[in-house]
Amino acid sequence: MTTKFLAVNGPHAAGKSTVLNHFSGEGIRIEQEIASLLIDRYGYKWGRQGDEVFQKRIFELETKRDQILIEDDSDVSVETWHFGNLAHCMEIGTQTLVKKQHEYLESLHKRDDIETAALYLSIPFHEIPCRSDYIEPGDTETIEFYKTIEENIFDIYEQYGIEHKIINNRDGELGMTIESALEFATKVL
Repeated sequence: MTTKFLAVNGPHAAGKSTVLNHFSGEGIRIEQEIASLLIDRYGYKWGRQGDEVFQKRIFELETKRDQILIEDDSDVSVETWHFGNLAHCMEIGTQTLVKKQHEYLESLHKRDDIETAALYLSIPFHEIPCRSDYIEPGDTETIEFYKTIEENIFDIYEQYGIEHKIINNRDGELGMTIESALEFATKVL
Protein backbone atom coordinates (compact mmCIF):
# COMPACT_ATOMS: atom_id res chain seq x y z
CA MET A 1 0.00 0.00 0.00
CA THR A 2 1.08 3.58 -0.67
CA THR A 3 0.41 6.58 1.56
CA LYS A 4 -0.04 9.78 -0.41
CA PHE A 5 0.61 13.24 1.01
CA LEU A 6 -0.60 16.41 -0.70
CA ALA A 7 0.93 19.50 0.88
CA VAL A 8 -1.05 22.72 0.42
CA ASN A 9 1.45 25.59 0.52
CA GLY A 10 1.34 29.33 0.00
CA PRO A 11 1.96 32.59 1.80
CA HIS A 12 -0.04 33.72 4.80
CA ALA A 13 -3.67 34.45 3.84
CA ALA A 14 -3.44 32.72 0.44
CA GLY A 15 -6.49 30.53 1.09
CA LYS A 16 -4.87 27.26 2.22
CA SER A 17 -7.36 26.60 5.03
CA THR A 18 -10.28 27.54 2.80
CA VAL A 19 -9.18 25.08 0.12
CA LEU A 20 -8.66 22.34 2.73
CA ASN A 21 -12.13 22.92 4.15
CA HIS A 22 -13.56 22.38 0.66
CA PHE A 23 -11.45 19.22 0.30
CA SER A 24 -12.97 17.93 3.53
CA GLY A 25 -16.44 18.58 2.18
CA GLU A 26 -15.54 16.45 -0.83
CA GLY A 27 -14.44 13.54 1.36
CA ILE A 28 -10.69 14.15 1.16
CA ARG A 29 -8.96 13.60 4.49
CA ILE A 30 -7.26 16.76 5.70
CA GLU A 31 -4.82 17.67 8.45
CA GLN A 32 -4.54 21.26 9.61
CA GLU A 33 -1.31 23.20 9.86
CA ILE A 34 0.55 22.33 13.06
CA ALA A 35 2.15 25.78 13.24
CA SER A 36 -1.29 27.42 13.45
CA LEU A 37 -2.32 25.08 16.24
CA LEU A 38 0.81 25.92 18.22
CA ILE A 39 0.31 29.65 17.66
CA ASP A 40 -3.35 29.53 18.69
CA ARG A 41 -2.92 27.25 21.71
CA TYR A 42 0.48 28.19 23.10
CA GLY A 43 1.21 31.68 21.85
CA TYR A 44 4.19 30.91 19.63
CA LYS A 45 5.20 33.69 17.22
CA TRP A 46 4.28 33.31 13.54
CA GLY A 47 6.09 34.09 10.30
CA ARG A 48 9.55 35.60 10.42
CA GLN A 49 9.24 35.91 14.21
CA GLY A 50 9.07 32.13 14.70
CA ASP A 51 12.29 30.97 16.30
CA GLU A 52 14.22 27.71 16.18
CA VAL A 53 12.38 26.27 19.21
CA PHE A 54 9.06 26.82 17.42
CA GLN A 55 10.32 25.33 14.14
CA LYS A 56 11.77 22.31 15.97
CA ARG A 57 8.44 21.68 17.71
CA ILE A 58 6.61 21.84 14.37
CA PHE A 59 9.04 19.33 12.88
CA GLU A 60 8.67 16.93 15.84
CA LEU A 61 4.88 17.01 15.71
CA GLU A 62 4.71 16.71 11.92
CA THR A 63 6.97 13.64 11.89
CA LYS A 64 4.91 11.99 14.64
CA ARG A 65 1.72 12.70 12.71
CA ASP A 66 3.31 11.35 9.52
CA GLN A 67 4.07 8.05 11.22
CA ILE A 68 0.47 7.66 12.36
CA LEU A 69 -0.82 8.46 8.87
CA ILE A 70 1.65 6.03 7.26
CA GLU A 71 0.70 3.27 9.71
CA ASP A 72 -2.99 3.94 8.97
CA ASP A 73 -2.21 3.95 5.22
CA SER A 74 -4.09 7.25 4.95
CA ASP A 75 -4.01 9.47 1.89
CA VAL A 76 -4.16 13.00 3.20
CA SER A 77 -3.94 16.66 2.31
CA VAL A 78 -1.86 18.62 4.81
CA GLU A 79 -1.60 22.39 5.21
CA THR A 80 2.01 23.58 4.84
CA TRP A 81 3.64 20.28 5.93
CA HIS A 82 7.43 19.82 5.86
CA PHE A 83 7.95 21.89 2.71
CA GLY A 84 6.74 25.06 4.41
CA ASN A 85 8.57 24.34 7.66
CA LEU A 86 11.85 23.67 5.84
CA ALA A 87 11.44 26.85 3.78
CA HIS A 88 10.99 28.85 6.99
CA CYS A 89 14.03 27.21 8.62
CA MET A 90 16.12 28.02 5.56
CA GLU A 91 15.16 31.69 5.89
CA ILE A 92 15.58 32.14 9.64
CA GLY A 93 18.95 30.40 9.61
CA THR A 94 18.40 27.28 11.71
CA GLN A 95 21.01 25.15 9.91
CA THR A 96 20.88 22.13 12.22
CA LEU A 97 17.13 21.88 11.72
CA VAL A 98 17.48 22.50 7.96
CA LYS A 99 19.80 19.49 7.80
CA LYS A 100 17.38 17.31 9.83
CA GLN A 101 14.45 18.38 7.61
CA HIS A 102 16.39 17.57 4.43
CA GLU A 103 17.40 14.17 5.83
CA TYR A 104 13.79 13.42 6.72
CA LEU A 105 12.43 14.50 3.32
CA GLU A 106 15.15 12.49 1.60
CA SER A 107 14.16 9.40 3.62
CA LEU A 108 10.51 9.86 2.59
CA HIS A 109 11.53 10.44 -1.02
CA LYS A 110 13.40 7.11 -1.11
CA ARG A 111 10.49 5.06 0.21
CA ASP A 112 8.35 3.09 -2.24
CA ASP A 113 5.29 3.24 0.03
CA ILE A 114 5.04 7.06 0.14
CA GLU A 115 4.16 9.55 -2.57
CA THR A 116 4.19 13.31 -2.14
CA ALA A 117 2.74 16.12 -4.20
CA ALA A 118 2.14 19.79 -3.55
CA LEU A 119 -0.40 22.45 -4.35
CA TYR A 120 0.88 26.02 -4.11
CA LEU A 121 -1.62 28.85 -3.75
CA SER A 122 -0.03 32.02 -5.02
CA ILE A 123 -1.37 35.51 -4.40
CA PRO A 124 0.01 38.90 -5.30
CA PHE A 125 2.22 39.77 -2.34
CA HIS A 126 0.75 43.26 -2.00
CA GLU A 127 -2.61 41.58 -1.18
CA ILE A 128 -1.31 39.82 1.95
CA PRO A 129 -1.95 42.77 4.32
CA CYS A 130 -5.47 43.17 2.86
CA ARG A 131 -6.27 39.55 3.67
CA SER A 132 -4.58 39.31 7.07
CA ASP A 133 -5.29 40.55 10.57
CA TYR A 134 -1.61 40.12 11.45
CA ILE A 135 0.26 42.02 8.74
CA GLU A 136 0.01 45.77 8.46
CA PRO A 137 -0.01 47.61 5.12
CA GLY A 138 3.50 48.83 4.40
CA ASP A 139 5.18 45.95 6.28
CA THR A 140 7.70 45.37 3.50
CA GLU A 141 9.95 43.22 5.70
CA THR A 142 7.24 40.58 6.11
CA ILE A 143 6.31 40.73 2.43
CA GLU A 144 9.98 40.17 1.48
CA PHE A 145 10.09 37.28 3.95
CA TYR A 146 7.16 35.58 2.20
CA LYS A 147 8.75 36.14 -1.22
CA THR A 148 11.86 34.34 -0.02
CA ILE A 149 9.81 31.53 1.50
CA GLU A 150 8.05 31.06 -1.84
CA GLU A 151 11.40 30.80 -3.65
CA ASN A 152 12.63 28.30 -1.03
CA ILE A 153 9.51 26.16 -1.44
CA PHE A 154 9.88 26.05 -5.23
CA ASP A 155 13.54 25.04 -4.77
CA ILE A 156 12.45 22.24 -2.42
CA TYR A 157 9.88 20.99 -4.95
CA GLU A 158 12.57 20.89 -7.60
CA GLN A 159 15.21 19.29 -5.38
CA TYR A 160 12.91 16.39 -4.44
CA GLY A 161 11.12 16.09 -7.79
CA ILE A 162 7.76 16.91 -6.16
CA GLU A 163 4.83 16.92 -8.55
CA HIS A 164 3.13 20.24 -7.94
CA LYS A 165 0.60 22.70 -9.26
CA ILE A 166 0.66 26.44 -8.78
CA ILE A 167 -2.71 28.17 -8.60
CA ASN A 168 -3.03 31.94 -8.66
CA ASN A 169 -5.66 32.67 -6.02
CA ARG A 170 -6.72 36.21 -6.83
CA ASP A 171 -9.65 37.99 -5.24
CA GLY A 172 -12.92 37.16 -6.93
CA GLU A 173 -11.67 33.85 -8.32
CA LEU A 174 -12.16 31.59 -5.30
CA GLY A 175 -14.53 29.25 -7.14
CA MET A 176 -11.96 28.69 -9.89
CA THR A 177 -9.21 28.20 -7.31
CA ILE A 178 -11.18 25.54 -5.44
CA GLU A 179 -12.21 23.77 -8.65
CA SER A 180 -8.61 23.65 -9.89
CA ALA A 181 -7.33 22.54 -6.47
CA LEU A 182 -9.91 19.74 -6.23
CA GLU A 183 -9.02 18.56 -9.72
CA PHE A 184 -5.34 18.32 -8.79
CA ALA A 185 -6.05 16.68 -5.41
CA THR A 186 -8.23 14.05 -7.08
CA LYS A 187 -5.44 13.34 -9.54
CA VAL A 188 -2.65 12.87 -7.00
CA LEU A 189 -4.49 11.31 -4.02
